[in-house]
Amino acid sequence: DTVKIGDSIEVLQPMGDFIYESGTGEVLLWGVGSGITPLLSIAKELLNVHEDVKVNLIYGNRNHETTIFFEKIQQLEKFYPDRFLVKHFHTKFKINPNIPGLIEGRINQEQAIKIIDEVNPHQLANHFICGPAGLKTSVKSALKLKGFTDQQIFAEDFELVKDPKDFEDINTQSIKLKFGPSQFDLEVIKGKSILESALDAGIELPYSCQTGNCSTCKGKLLSGEAKMIGLTKDREDLLVDEYLVCCTHPLSDNVYIEIA
Repeated sequence: DTVKIGDSIEVLQPMGDFIYESGTGEVLLWGVGSGITPLLSIAKELLNVHEDVKVNLIYGNRNHETTIFFEKIQQLEKFYPDRFLVKHFHTKFKINPNIPGLIEGRINQEQAIKIIDEVNPHQLANHFICGPAGLKTSVKSALKLKGFTDQQIFAEDFELVKDPKDFEDINTQSIKLKFGPSQFDLEVIKGKSILESALDAGIELPYSCQTGNCSTCKGKLLSGEAKMIGLTKDREDLLVDEYLVCCTHPLSDNVYIEIA
């Protein structure tokens, strides 16, 4: 955790799909607390570069005093009054006449639906969600009920959400792992992914997000059976024998996986 002069630091290029690429001219940004950080970057790019895009920010904090980037958000509202609409919601409600559109309490599914109805976005608008799991679940379910598709919903995930039922057919297994020119015999304990087990064993596999959103830890299954657990979206870009070891668990005792 300490860096000295002369140390080398390995970095990776930006990756992921939590970015605006194209759309219908309208975007809704849903965030809580520090989740505003990537959302504000998206908002500034859209407002500065894409003059035909309208941006709606729905942003939650405990109260006015804890609102991150509040002054910056106000500046953007003043500079883009026709294209930047902001709705604040506070979990510790205190009326503030200087914040129009203040919403009381946490955003649940019912409240998210009311916000969608009030904003009335284009049916092909894109939605970006960054915050705790509860917010993402509530907003995603509300958007689905209002007819928005998975292709229109983007979420910034910081951890894998695992359902205990997914592990009912998982057992501790010994597998073979090929990484570069080296080959390892690796025990994968039930409940741990191949990546976690490799790192515990001192095998420095490449990885980044650890949530199944990037492809840094992608491996090729040469034999045996395995499954990925906790993915928040389908990875249609992966071939049938390609797995992300950050969320991959062996199903058989003859698993042999290769990491490029």
